[in-house]
Amino acid sequence: MSVWVILWVLLGQTADASERLHRIAVISDMNGSYGSIHYGEDVRTAVSRIRELKPDVVLATGDLVAGQKAGLDYRAMWRSFHDVVTEPLHEAGIPLAVTVGNHDGSAYARFLEERKIFEEEWKTHLPAVEYSDLEQYPFFYSFSVGDLLFISIDSTRVGPRSAKELLWIEKELRKHARTKMVFFFTHVPLFHFAEVPEGESFYDADLVRLMELHGVKFYLSGHHHSFFPGFHEGIHHVSQACLGAGPTRLQGAKERSAKSFTLIDVYQDRFEIQALEAPLFVGKVDVTRLPQTLRSGSRILELKVSGKR
Repeated sequence: MSVWVILWVLLGQTADASERLHRIAVISDMNGSYGSIHYGEDVRTAVSRIRELKPDVVLATGDLVAGQKAGLDYRAMWRSFHDVVTEPLHEAGIPLAVTVGNHDGSAYARFLEERKIFEEEWKTHLPAVEYSDLEQYPFFYSFSVGDLLFISIDSTRVGPRSAKELLWIEKELRKHARTKMVFFFTHVPLFHFAEVPEGESFYDADLVRLMELHGVKFYLSGHHHSFFPGFHEGIHHVSQACLGAGPTRLQGAKERSAKSFTLIDVYQDRFEIQALEAPLFVGKVDVTRLPQTLRSGSRILELKVSGKR
């Protein structure tokens, strides 16, 4: 990419900044091979670029370390993650809010030990945001940034949410009924985005009903390693690309999704979704090359990169 193109992009972002109320960055699936304590140049460059963009908050939708296997040094993996990601963002004054991925601290019984480590690590790296409920942190929790509400949901046990979990989610939504925009962020998507095995997504009709009833705008997920800003019945279901190993293809796509992170810019009356792609994370993912629709079972997701608040 030429210097002039980079300058044009940066100037365009600066012009928009005077109108922008909030900026959210979303990162996901940064892990490498099992047990790896190495984070590649794409992760490091993405963190540096995010520091330049100065979002209000960074959301991490899981699979931050390369766990989910016995005998690995989880403490070493987390030390490396904090050195490369957590601490640079903290030093820049940017809160990092995480949701648990299956490689970080799965809810299945055989991963209990690494789940305990995940909990301990993030209780000592608590982001500086305005919390609503921390009782189940870091698995289920909620916080506000201005007039935006963020709710983290543990989806590492794939399938419909339990009655207890749904009650907690409903309580948080009712508590913040006047909040202008609500974001759910989790690891496993409700819809099937990519060429990955069946069972790597779940559709929870009760959860969707709650989202629709309370006007939730976003369901942000990882796990599928492909970027797609999907829209279904009033809700934006945004799948994140990976920054680590294993980019995948969206359903029906010929090419693997570029490594990228997502930006959501919120204005007075609208919001815009974009993904900035490796290696420089300056150029945007060309959404005209993405499928215009994706089918997940009997449901269809429409490509949509903007909307009204």
